[in-house]
Amino acid sequence: MPPAVVDEPREPAPGGEREAAVARAADRADERSRRVDVAARAAPSRGGRVRVEALLDAGFARGEAEAYTEHLDALALRGLELRDEATRDGWLDTRRFREENAALRDERDAARERFGDELTDWALYSTGRPNRMQVESVIVGSAAAEAGLQVGDIVERYDEARVLDFEDLRAGTTSGRAGDLTALDVRRDGESLRVFVPRGPLGVQLRPARVKPPRVR
Repeated sequence: MPPAVVDEPREPAPGGEREAAVARAADRADERSRRVDVAARAAPSRGGRVRVEALLDAGFARGEAEAYTEHLDALALRGLELRDEATRDGWLDTRRFREENAALRDERDAARERFGDELTDWALYSTGRPNRMQVESVIVGSAAAEAGLQVGDIVERYDEARVLDFEDLRAGTTSGRAGDLTALDVRRDGESLRVFVPRGPLGVQLRPARVKPPRVR
């Protein structure tokens, strides 16, 4: 990611020029907001709908698979209805919409806690979305380098917890007591490997990866 650009400090515009400058800045901000919203609505959704058949093929029981997909479908429908209502009633670009949309995202995240890592893992994979993090580079002298991590390693678990995305890994490295030796499970050339690292920053650059999980039964 390129470094953020910080504007140089500028002298305030005098009198009416200052008010005009503020108005122009507000207009530009509104226009940027509209462009971002239009782009977000035009962008294709990441992945597709989770299918019961894909979860059955992975070894999940029918009742479990159907309950999971029905839950996700209900949340997706509520998201569509929320956007439709906000668009029709004119509060799409408001704090209310952002807060209600964020609450729906929290419910989607909570589905993992309710249904477990394995279902979430297979749901991500079966819809073509990333479900792992892969080491792209290792900083010389870092904890990862000392533990022998290599470019291409797939991170699977940190402190026994499944790692499906960057947030999972960050939650692990920033919890507990800094410096405590912690198990890190990776997959290298198809083989599982466990190393131990001090809890804290690993010193790696990661990228999302899609890896087929093992069947559950």
